[in-house]
Amino acid sequence: MTIPNVGTDLGSDFRNIINLLIDVVNGQSNALQTLVAEGQLTDEQYSDLLILLNALIKKGEVTVADINTNLGKIGLEHLSDAVIKAIAGTAPVNAVPADKSITTLKLNDKAVTARKTSFFSISTNKYNKNTTLRGKSVDVDGTIIDDTTRWLSDFIELDESKIINFTRGTYRIGVYTKDKVWITRSGVTDSSQYNASSYPDARCVRLSNASLPYDTVMVNAGSALLPYEEFYEKLKSESAPLLKKKDITDFSVTPNDEVHFKKSANLYNRYTLQKDTSMDTTGVITAEVGRYLSEKIAVKSTDVVYAKVDNIFRYCLYDADNKPLTSRLTKVSGVEKLTDFSPYTKAAYMLVSPVEIMKDTIMLNKGTAPLPYEDYGYTLISTPQYPIKIDSAIVPVGTGTGGTSTGTGIAGTQQISKTVSGTYATTVVTDVYSTTSISEVDYLTLSANNVNAEVIITSYDKTGASQPYVIINPSDNSKLPLTIANIVKYGFADVEFLQYDDGASQYKLSFNGLKFSNGFKVQIKNAHTANINITAQLEGRYYV
Repeated sequence: MTIPNVGTDLGSDFRNIINLLIDVVNGQSNALQTLVAEGQLTDEQYSDLLILLNALIKKGEVTVADINTNLGKIGLEHLSDAVIKAIAGTAPVNAVPADKSITTLKLNDKAVTARKTSFFSISTNKYNKNTTLRGKSVDVDGTIIDDTTRWLSDFIELDESKIINFTRGTYRIGVYTKDKVWITRSGVTDSSQYNASSYPDARCVRLSNASLPYDTVMVNAGSALLPYEEFYEKLKSESAPLLKKKDITDFSVTPNDEVHFKKSANLYNRYTLQKDTSMDTTGVITAEVGRYLSEKIAVKSTDVVYAKVDNIFRYCLYDADNKPLTSRLTKVSGVEKLTDFSPYTKAAYMLVSPVEIMKDTIMLNKGTAPLPYEDYGYTLISTPQYPIKIDSAIVPVGTGTGGTSTGTGIAGTQQISKTVSGTYATTVVTDVYSTTSISEVDYLTLSANNVNAEVIITSYDKTGASQPYVIINPSDNSKLPLTIANIVKYGFADVEFLQYDDGASQYKLSFNGLKFSNGFKVQIKNAHTANINITAQLEGRYYV
């Protein structure tokens, strides 16, 4: 570019000096252009000289401060796809909020749960039986429907893996978003795990089952099913406020916390077993048809644990993080003391896994010797300091089963003591005892060398009509006789297994605490196809 000379408005001398300088500048510019044209000066060198001479801004060195925002606005065409997505909220922008920048108003209602805090102690079990809907299920369209054969869980949150483990069974599974909006109904058959990762928006599920008891189900996150434990969310003691008794309006006390309950010496709870579940050879919980798995049995490395001599079961020790400390161990018949726990200093609990015929007979106790069998549970007791008295409105004096006088002691009674024993041919029925009087049976034992030995217990109503005791088959509601085999398979109220030894063909069980308002009859029967030995012993009293 050539700079023009100045006009005649200036004085002649000053004008001549200025024009001389302009000629010099124009000469230098022409000289530079000539050097470029002749290849003696590169375009880049020429540009640098112009920047130096004209105070221009070099490309790549422009900053936001150099831009005149009044000359135009930045449009979408100036932005990258990543920036556009971030503005639209469709890209994962991992912004880190400043300290103390999130206010209460920014939190959604119920957004913070006990499981998201550090001051609650929470169970590994995510299934809350207390919020389960009984007689309900979920339809294929997400509708909650009536179904008397099923139960339906509350919403159970999924973790990042979207894998959920549960007590083995067949389930309908409702899948929902984080806002509990219906996605689909899925399900599993005879399984203990479900993976919802095929549904990107899945954040929680609801389980519905028809065959498992609603109150003993285990549900946990992770790669495998964990041992059963009750659902709980408890405020940690170090975080709990100091409360006075008058401030407490809703709380629970377990029998372990109460002076009026005595816990049984038996550590094994046969009422909370997980069906078709066991542990593999390394101690990892796994599905196995025909096996049962106990709840956690608290033990320490200093404990010595005994079992009944004829008990047979698998067991394993675990630490507080649910990691196996031993390989799978086996308690065999003829041995009473379990393995030495002392090497396992981190021991927190053990699990026991019996088979069907053994699950209701196990006795486990701590101490220096095995104790006689007693069922797991708690007994209400009275102490001198805190005596327990039963109000007559609850148990009237001189009354018992059916509201007819059975007494509260042995006054006005006659002893019943009867034993019948022998070798009986197939289908033979033999009377043991009968009466039409009000009666209480302390125990009725049945011993035999075959599981097809049967006891027939018949009660009478006030009209004299008889009603035999039976076992109900849960699969088809059919009525089954009281053979040892059926009692082992399906269970029966207040029955205690005293001996079960297949190897020696020796079986003995006891019916305890039977009460009859209008009399009863007991018989024994050989339901086997060959002769068997049967003994029945009855001890009790009838009222006169």
